[in-house]
Amino acid sequence: MNTQLYNRLIIKVSLNEFSFGIKNKLNNEISHLKSISLNQLAPLENQLEVIFSKNELLQVSYDDILVLHDNSLNTFVPSALFDADNLGSYLQYNVKIFPTDYFDYDEISSHQLQNIYIPYVQFNNFFIDQFGGFTFKNVNTAFLEYILQTDFPSGVSSVYSCISEHHFEVIVMKGNEFIFFNSFEYQTAQDFIYYILFVFEQLKLDTHQHTLHLFGQIDSGSELFTLAYTYIKNIVVYDHKTQASVFNITEDELKKHFILLNS
Repeated sequence: MNTQLYNRLIIKVSLNEFSFGIKNKLNNEISHLKSISLNQLAPLENQLEVIFSKNELLQVSYDDILVLHDNSLNTFVPSALFDADNLGSYLQYNVKIFPTDYFDYDEISSHQLQNIYIPYVQFNNFFIDQFGGFTFKNVNTAFLEYILQTDFPSGVSSVYSCISEHHFEVIVMKGNEFIFFNSFEYQTAQDFIYYILFVFEQLKLDTHQHTLHLFGQIDSGSELFTLAYTYIKNIVVYDHKTQASVFNITEDELKKHFILLNS
């Protein structure tokens, strides 16, 4: 079996989509990027078998494989309050859990945090058969790790939001201190700004002083931005064009797969 040296295979899975990209770890170029819709009513294993049989790049060996579980069935907990023997107890007030659920966690050691979440066991079991070993984490761990690379202004609170088609995630940092995380579903721009302003209000942030940083499926000409700017005066939209050029992909591809490609 051919081994793709210096290439990282990144897979992102949700209940309705399977996405994967191949990143060259030496120059950061993306050599392949693809998304396939999943049918929640059809057997998952059969769909994955078809996907792997039709995509030769999933059939070769990689020295680095990362699987991102794309759901909001998670919560961040300070390490000082963390007990690995009682993972479900942290989620019971945030997520509807069942006796058969499997729990796992990602450690963010730089900030003494644990992200406790429910991974998709069926996906992991299939990938074990296909790859043997691989790394997996919750997609919101990857988002936080990306944000933590930022050069934060000392002692100042900033809001970071990664936007997808029907949901978005919000992280608030005060300087280098992690303050807040949540995930919201939305259908309209009015939904989006309602939740953003709710975060500002709950954390007592000033819409004329604190900065909102936006990533993903948004640009300065979108309705989301226009409405947000009506209420929030300091908004920074990520420069997707420059990074897309580095990755050698289109802006739209980067916006849709922002966390996958930055993992």
